[in-house]
Amino acid sequence: MNAQDFTNLYTKKSFDEAITSFQNEPGFSLIRLYPEGTPYHRDSKRMFLKIALLDRGFFYAVDMTKPEKRGETTDYVITDGEEYRKKVTNFFSDGGEFTFDEINKNVVHQKTRKKFTLNEFVDVLEANHLSDRLFWKRVLNSITDITLKVLFWLSDKRYEKIRVSIDKYQFSRDNKPILEDQKNIEPFFKYFYISKNFIFGILLVAFVVAILVATFPDIFPVMY
Repeated sequence: MNAQDFTNLYTKKSFDEAITSFQNEPGFSLIRLYPEGTPYHRDSKRMFLKIALLDRGFFYAVDMTKPEKRGETTDYVITDGEEYRKKVTNFFSDGGEFTFDEINKNVVHQKTRKKFTLNEFVDVLEANHLSDRLFWKRVLNSITDITLKVLFWLSDKRYEKIRVSIDKYQFSRDNKPILEDQKNIEPFFKYFYISKNFIFGILLVAFVVAILVATFPDIFPVMY
């Protein structure tokens, strides 16, 4: 099967802007409009889909792109759509989950053995692309980031101090004098400097609790 034969298995839709056959392997790329009413459609973004039969397996990919005019041609620059509240999911795969049955001319899902025409498979790719499949991963990353920042704040450490440590190490290797931000600090005050944010946090919580007790005494009954 050559590239044109493979491309002919797909029926172009009205919302498909362009379809291009590959030259060196059976496959094609497809530029598709986003559904009307979506912010991506209003901003003239495009879906860029690629499907091909490679030696290493059945390859497919979906990306959001931003068309950019360059003279007589149009370049499609891949973007992650980070500026949108509802994110899309760019993804690719080159084997394992789906295979292509060249005899029956359909795509087969390996796990369920369900079969799709190329048109149905493209619709599946679009549906997965439009769903925010990385939402919970971003939530977990945000929670981890906030937790680390709180811990650094409580210990009065800052990420920029890592850069200072690297500079000090480099100075010591070059036999240059190490510059200290603070000198001759008494142990107690040095310890207090490291933990002052932690102490401040405890005092702040205690202050808030005291205000609540004074304002809403019924919420905090006196224990006898």
